[in-house]
Amino acid sequence: MKVFAYLLAIILIMVLQTGFFGFMRPLGVIPNLMIVAIIIASLRFSATFTLALAIGGGLLLDITSGSDFGLRMAFYTTLALALIIVRQLGFHLESWWVMAGAAAMATLVFNLAIIAGADVQLQTSDFSQISWLIAAEVIVNSLGVVLVQTGLLLAGNLISRPKGGGMRAQ
Repeated sequence: MKVFAYLLAIILIMVLQTGFFGFMRPLGVIPNLMIVAIIIASLRFSATFTLALAIGGGLLLDITSGSDFGLRMAFYTTLALALIIVRQLGFHLESWWVMAGAAAMATLVFNLAIIAGADVQLQTSDFSQISWLIAAEVIVNSLGVVLVQTGLLLAGNLISRPKGGGMRAQ
């Protein structure tokens, strides 16, 4: 059953990232849902699930991207391992400021890795436009982590609310 849940989560994220957000681009960028999912998974699930999500999702996104094969899987796995280590050292990552900061840093590092690998193509590119796109992706990913975590917390509160309207039996 766990393997099925892992596969379902990976496929859902991949379909949303490559399909839905390929057409609907907030601030003109495609959100990196794997970064968002890995940060949330590292907070809420086991290290095994987080690593499976990072490796499986990275591999599928590498297959569908057609370039830089292995970059996404290596980056997402490194991000998952870093977040697992931080959590196991006893640091609390539940603050939305910390989650948004982790998403911002991960987005910056990921985009810098892509730019470093594409330096020949960037010689003719407009760096102000590239900077804007990276900044927009940082904003979208950071807000995505905060919104998803807030939604999960609200859903958890609604599910665990006692039935009966909160009235006490007399």
